[in-house]
Amino acid sequence: MIRRKFLPFPHQAPLRPIPRASAESARSAPQPLWEIAVNVPRQSSSGPIARGLSPVAIGFAMAIGAVNFMAWLAY
Repeated sequence: MIRRKFLPFPHQAPLRPIPRASAESARSAPQPLWEIAVNVPRQSSSGPIARGLSPVAIGFAMAIGAVNFMAWLAY
């Protein structure tokens, strides 16, 4: 007679860890061209220079808008 391991629910198999892909295997796989095309602008627009210039550009655009609005009111 073969002895089996006791499981609280005999119809369920014991849980096993799911193997995960390592970072090394993900790096070695070639990246599709469309992912490269998406990642390049994302990385270039999230750097410290872009973050610093963003409020300046927004303020500049608001100033131009205010001048145009005042010119429209005076017209």
